[in-house]
Amino acid sequence: MPEQNSIRAELCPNITIFPVDFIDDIVKTTGKEFGISIREASEFKYDVLLSYESTDNRKNFIELLDGELRSSKFIPFKTEDNGMDREEDGGSELDAAISRSRSSIIVFSRNYAYSPRCLDQLLKIFEYSSETKRLVIIPVFYQVSKDQVRMQAERLGASLSGMYNKQFKRENVKKWKEAIKGVAELPAAVSFSGAATK
Repeated sequence: MPEQNSIRAELCPNITIFPVDFIDDIVKTTGKEFGISIREASEFKYDVLLSYESTDNRKNFIELLDGELRSSKFIPFKTEDNGMDREEDGGSELDAAISRSRSSIIVFSRNYAYSPRCLDQLLKIFEYSSETKRLVIIPVFYQVSKDQVRMQAERLGASLSGMYNKQFKRENVKKWKEAIKGVAELPAAVSFSGAATK
């Protein structure tokens, strides 16, 4: 299997582009760039697992991304459509979806790092990818910069406590921070600062 960094570089050059162009790039190159045999490919149920904060993305970027993927015969797994848009992380169903996916697009947006549900998803995806080397992670910065995401990670514990009026376990916050920073620093990322329509 090709190195993950080279796959990421092919899937999403490190430039700011309109989402339609970005999505078109992904659907044209995903299948041929992974270099997976028919037997290996059959182990995967989904081509792309989408992790996102639904209130930031539902009516714009995610719908566009999902539609373009499906129209090009790719099979995405959206957490919201599978009952994972609440504060629970989806448990074993999410674990199964991660293990059966070829790639995952993490859509960092304004409120992603402030959602314990999203952070739990991110941690599961990041740990699985790190441990197995089977899952390619593609970070996307949607209406938020990499620096803003880094800042959110640094202030994570206090921000979450203030928003939810509860204390989160230090170990959880530490792991969430590491996952945010780990994914945000991947060499191939796409950013988009404008609206999802021209």
